[in-house]
Amino acid sequence: MDETFLKTGAILKTALEQVDSTNEYATRIVDDLLYEDTITLISAEPGVGKSLIAQQLAVSLTAIQPEIKVFGQFFVGEPQLVYYLQLEGSLRETLRRFKTLGAAIPFDPDLLCLDYSTGYNVLRESSADALLHRIAAFKPSVLIIDPLYLLVSGGLSKDEPAAAVCRFLLSVVNTLHCAILVLHHTTKSSYTSSGQRVEKEDEFYGSQWIKAHVD
Repeated sequence: MDETFLKTGAILKTALEQVDSTNEYATRIVDDLLYEDTITLISAEPGVGKSLIAQQLAVSLTAIQPEIKVFGQFFVGEPQLVYYLQLEGSLRETLRRFKTLGAAIPFDPDLLCLDYSTGYNVLRESSADALLHRIAAFKPSVLIIDPLYLLVSGGLSKDEPAAAVCRFLLSVVNTLHCAILVLHHTTKSSYTSSGQRVEKEDEFYGSQWIKAHVD
């Protein structure tokens, strides 16, 4: 049993004395957007620009220029270490995007780790541990996962893979105390026989455990 997070008696008393009770989150990474020890989810249809939003965020967080604002609105206090885990799409296209973004917002490549990885399946403990170790070696303050569903094999509609993803995200937060941004697809659009798009009450894809887990 991992006793790292067991707190009782004098240890619990010390933890209570040290916790910051003045703010909901101890450290703001981006005002009104990202905080340490949190998991933020962007969910939208494929192809609408989730990855581009995340990549612009990564560049802004690692910008050389002081007082950069993400999307021209959200203030970044200081440059951050960002780990961008790309699980699908073209690596060449991502590099082109970072080059284009970097021309507008010069960034420090030493602060950004672009990890183009495939084949991870956090349903397997060994795979989850290997990925956590890989990320932890860079010690990021922000982890971006693009997209969420490829952390497991077989998708996220069932509770078991969804629970495995939630456990992995929680282990990253508890180990690194970083902010996590995950990109996620909505359910596929459906249309009537006349071609009209069917509006769904909830277009979230996957187990509701994931929706309940994120901050």
